[in-house]
Amino acid sequence: MQKLTQDLEALNLSTMEEISKEYDRLQLIVQDYEETCGDQKNLTFDEAIKKLQAIQKGIIEHGVFSPNEDYKEIQTQNLKYLLLPYYLGDVFGRIPENRKKSLEFSKLYLNEFLKLLDHYGVLSEQLRKTWKNYEENTKYEPTRDERIAQYKEQKEIENKIKNFEKIKEEVDQREVIRTYCNLCIYKALDQLKSIKQEMEILEYQQQIQNDEEAKEIYEAQLKKPIPQLKSYTIPKSQNQDLPYMISQAQKEQMCHSCHGKSLEEIKQVKKQEVWRPDISQPSVRLEELGDMYMRDMAKMEEQKKQHQLQEELEKGDNYDSDKEEEVEKVRLENTYWDNWKDENEKGAGNKGGGY
Repeated sequence: MQKLTQDLEALNLSTMEEISKEYDRLQLIVQDYEETCGDQKNLTFDEAIKKLQAIQKGIIEHGVFSPNEDYKEIQTQNLKYLLLPYYLGDVFGRIPENRKKSLEFSKLYLNEFLKLLDHYGVLSEQLRKTWKNYEENTKYEPTRDERIAQYKEQKEIENKIKNFEKIKEEVDQREVIRTYCNLCIYKALDQLKSIKQEMEILEYQQQIQNDEEAKEIYEAQLKKPIPQLKSYTIPKSQNQDLPYMISQAQKEQMCHSCHGKSLEEIKQVKKQEVWRPDISQPSVRLEELGDMYMRDMAKMEEQKKQHQLQEELEKGDNYDSDKEEEVEKVRLENTYWDNWKDENEKGAGNKGGGY
C-alpha cells in the first residue's frame, strides 16, 4: 500500500480531484489514438498505460466502486471510470513490440471491461451471449444476421453520440456515459475477434519457426501455382414475374435480351451508330435560309405597320381617311406580291441567257 501511495504521489494523483483531471486528459489522448491511427506525438503508448494503471490503482484505493451497489447508485462523476479497462485494452492492442504479450494484456483488459459492465447490467443479453461465445468457443463466428444487426445498432449509437455533441448543455451526463459505454462494448467485441485471429497467425508463425515439418508444409504450399480465377454467367429465370437477382434458370445474361433483341442485333445497331452524327443535320442551303429570314422579317415589318395604322383608324377622334387609304394600298401590294410569287417559281427567270 505504501508503494502504491508513492506511485500516485509521483504522478500527482493523491486525491480524487487530481485523478479526475488526469483521467479526463488521458481520455482525450486515447480517443485521439483512434482518430490519428496511433500517433504518439502527445503521449507514447507505454506512458499512457503507466498513467492509466496508476489511475486504476487510485480508484481501487479510494473505493470508487463497490460490489454491493447497483448502476443507479454509482455517482455521476464516477461513471466515466467504467471505461478505464477498455482504454487500457485499446492501448495495449496498439503496441507493436512483443506483439503476443501485448495482445494477451489487451484481451485481459477488454474482458475485464465487459465483465464490469455485465456486473452493473449495462451489457445486453444478446451481446453478453456473443461475448461468452468468443470466450468459450474458439471457432465461434456470429451469423450474418447478427453481424448486420450489431452493425446497425453501432451506427445508431454513433449518430446518437454526434447529436449529444451538438447539444451538450441539454443532455443528461449519465445518459451520455452509458451511451458511450454501449459503443465501446461493440468496439471491444470487434477487438476481441481481431485478437483471436491475430493470435492464431502468431501461433502458426511460431510453429513454423520451431517445427521443421510444419515449415516444409508451409514452403510447399507457397510453391504451388496460384489457381486461375473462374468467371460465371448469372442465368436468367424463365419466370418473368421473379426478380432477376433471385431467379436461377437462364442461359443468357440479363442485358443480352433487353428490348427483345439478340446479342448480334444489338452489336449491329451499335455498329451503325458509330458514324451517325449526334446533332440534327441542315435541310436547306445557307442562301435559302437567308432568303427565308429576309422574307420573314419583311412580313413582320408590314404586319407591324398594318397593326399601327389599324389602331389609329379605330380611334374615332383621330380618324384620317388618307391613312385608311394607305392601309388599303399596302394590303393590295402585299396581295399582288404574294400572287406573283405563287405564279413565278424561284429560278424560273431568263434561263436561255437572252435579253
